[in-house]
Amino acid sequence: MKRAHWAAALALAVMLGLLGGCGQAEKTPETDPISLTAEEVERVNEAFAPFITTEDGVEVTNPLLCLVSCYYASPADIDLSAFLAYCFVAEEVRMGQEPEPVGQAEFEALKRQEDWPFQSAETPDEMIVPLHRYPRADVDAFLERYTGIAAADLAGPWKESLFYVPEYDAYYNYTSDFGPGWFDCQAGVREGSIVRLTGKSTPVHYVPPMGTAGGWVEAQLTLEEQADGSWRFVSYLPLDETGAVTIPERADPNALTAEEVEAVNEAFAATYTVDRTTYATQISCFFTSYYERPEDIDFREFMYLFSPGEVLPDDSEELQALSQLEDWPFGEDFEPDALPMPTHKYRRADVDAALKTYMGITTADLTHVNDNGPTLLYLPEYDAYYNFTSDFGPGTFICLSGRRDGGRVVLTGSRGELTLEQQPDGSWYFISHLPLEAEK
Repeated sequence: MKRAHWAAALALAVMLGLLGGCGQAEKTPETDPISLTAEEVERVNEAFAPFITTEDGVEVTNPLLCLVSCYYASPADIDLSAFLAYCFVAEEVRMGQEPEPVGQAEFEALKRQEDWPFQSAETPDEMIVPLHRYPRADVDAFLERYTGIAAADLAGPWKESLFYVPEYDAYYNYTSDFGPGWFDCQAGVREGSIVRLTGKSTPVHYVPPMGTAGGWVEAQLTLEEQADGSWRFVSYLPLDETGAVTIPERADPNALTAEEVEAVNEAFAATYTVDRTTYATQISCFFTSYYERPEDIDFREFMYLFSPGEVLPDDSEELQALSQLEDWPFGEDFEPDALPMPTHKYRRADVDAALKTYMGITTADLTHVNDNGPTLLYLPEYDAYYNFTSDFGPGTFICLSGRRDGGRVVLTGSRGELTLEQQPDGSWYFISHLPLEAEK
């Protein structure tokens, strides 16, 4: 069976993009779970159909099945051998041309690999099973598109039937039967940018427990919507008889478990709701900018939706004092009750307390902290900061994976890497928040 070029298959993202509008009919706080409708579940299953048809009418294996070919708590735990077992990258049609067959020199390099099982074959034509080539650049492009990482980021090692030849920068395997991963969505829930899909699965190289009906295993697939509307795969895990996720063995003993990652995300919640009104959490302020060390946090961004704070009344003496500052943004002849947005006040003592709790420093340690500007002002006589905000966009950090490194924990999110360090009293300080290479 011919297989399609991987780039052409990126149109599948449009299918998944149909999820982008789910739950929009009813206005609810962003953090409220929203169940997918039957129509949305059907569209998910269309995206994961076993076969798709190319523009020229050729039926090919759905490339998204590579991402449900094994279980993983984070993309770094993907088993590359299962991922590539029936992957379209190996035999796709490139620009209308069949890929070059494996040459003799390339085949000899393969035969020099440890545990190569076909030593009796003198040429590629003597192989008793088809031989597939997977250029690393193509594998990386697909992984980066759908998971945000490259093959080098995988924890490994892969389990079986996969070889890498450095001089050709390619992976090789041999498959003659047909048994890709399958995922049949039964239901789904959206919570903010995260969608959790539950359904039946049969990943590659997986032997289901005795008595499992039809060989199917209940599983949960987690996706995250990106800023550009595309989707990335976050995790794919089997469910036990109670419906709870179970974690497969991990190659990295220092990696956080799925439960620990979930606990991190609960602690890092960007919002909370009181009486049907949604507010930004204080901790969300630490995710509004990138910084190599705590002292370099972008203070204006940090203060954008800081809590606790208060809105100044129109007849406030502080408002009049603010209007005398050089960087007051609303002109000399402003009308207090006609300002385009509310004026918020934040006491320096409250800001220092938050920085002390989460970073072990105060505003006195920050760079450029009291520099007045049109988006953040400071009045020494009131020892307070002031800004003007009307929209709502707290900082977010959705942890996808993490690992312990001595007394530190390095957490990887969809766009950044966050480092925390445990203190003698058991508390944790934010050490740095840096963008991933793909985001720089």
